[in-house]
Amino acid sequence: MTTLRAAPPVSDWAALTILLQKARARHDARAGTTVQAFMRDVEAGYYSEVDAFIRHYGGDPVLADLLGPLLEDLREYLRWAVWTAWNVANLVELHDDAGARPARRLAGAMLAYAGIRFVDDGLDGHEEYAGRKTLVRLLRDRRPELSPRAACAQVVFWGHCLVAWSVRRQRQNGEIESAELFEDLFSEFSLGMVAESLLDGPVDRRRYDRIASRKTVAYNLMLYKPFLVGVEPRTRAHVLRALARMDWLAQFIDDARDLEEDERDGQLNAFLQGAYDRNGASAEALARVREFLLEAAALPGEVQDALIVMLDNSGVTALAPVALPDS
Repeated sequence: MTTLRAAPPVSDWAALTILLQKARARHDARAGTTVQAFMRDVEAGYYSEVDAFIRHYGGDPVLADLLGPLLEDLREYLRWAVWTAWNVANLVELHDDAGARPARRLAGAMLAYAGIRFVDDGLDGHEEYAGRKTLVRLLRDRRPELSPRAACAQVVFWGHCLVAWSVRRQRQNGEIESAELFEDLFSEFSLGMVAESLLDGPVDRRRYDRIASRKTVAYNLMLYKPFLVGVEPRTRAHVLRALARMDWLAQFIDDARDLEEDERDGQLNAFLQGAYDRNGASAEALARVREFLLEAAALPGEVQDALIVMLDNSGVTALAPVALPDS
């Protein structure tokens, strides 16, 4: 790896935009081919895991015709979710050997990660995500007689089935550390999810930050930590701290984008419950970017570039200084 670079100065959003562009150009030129090849390995491994899950639940010859249509919906949705690995794959050069084992670890983690997505969709009644029908909607389309509550409950159950199966599968594949990391993070994540459901009224900054850390950050660490198994411990720790800062910021960005939807659905939002000032979102985001860059500065230049590309992919420039609309 190359020598360390000092944290780049980011005085304003224009400077950040230039920084993002330069980091992406360097990263694409140096690692683009490696990242693409690695993602092909991850996709193949992930699709294999999805198929194994479907075979497991469709293996009873007496029930196969009953379960088959829904399992095909599951397969299609899970295969679509392969995109969840695209961002973290930018860090593949952290592995001395970007071969089968890192790809297998990431593929296994992705299946458990998708299970949590199902649980969240069921609990919140999401019928669409990223422009695509969720399993809640697919189930209701297939079985119109189901009430929304029944469809959501079934999707939560399917999510738990997927989590339990994939963690057991990790152990069967010899990825004991990955399975244990997921279980620890699930405990952290679930506490944040339960706490969020109990909120009522204004939320202060300290409580919002803690819930965001236990939900969004812990959720994405379910991908990052297994993938980074085997990376030098000090490097791994710095990378994970930078990623935690990035994912907090990603949640903050989503909250700014989703004001109307979150207000309609009664969801926790950094701005709606008073934790953060709407018109201060741009300044807050830039301050958090600087913290992220300071953490990344402890890492070699090419790792900094990979992390900055991941930050750019989070849509951070959406919070360039424009006042957010009042409700």
